[in-house]
Amino acid sequence: MRGSWRGTTFAAVAALLVTAVWTLAQDAEPPDEGRSSWRVPGGVYTGIVVAVRPQPGTPSRLATLETREGSFAIAVPAGSTFILPFAGGWRLGDNDARVRVEGGASGVEVFGLTAAGPVAFR
Repeated sequence: MRGSWRGTTFAAVAALLVTAVWTLAQDAEPPDEGRSSWRVPGGVYTGIVVAVRPQPGTPSRLATLETREGSFAIAVPAGSTFILPFAGGWRLGDNDARVRVEGGASGVEVFGLTAAGPVAFR
């Protein structure tokens, strides 16, 4: 039973972060419709968030985190938010990673989470 409060705490913190990120996304400039990748600025990240708004005829979007060490692909259902957490923080230099999304940026928001708050990818 000892670990149960940690899971609940993590879920609550994750929900607050998603709310903060989604609020920032609503205030951000509209995405470039032709864009399909975002460069991850250097920093220490505690997670990466991919949010996909519902779109007719698009059940999910494939997002790929690409680094020098390899890549990690996920399918994010439309209307969902995916958070990839990094427990100890993940230190990246400029141009060390990028996130690609098949089908362009329309309806997609991609952010990093840091101790200082959400960071928009460029």
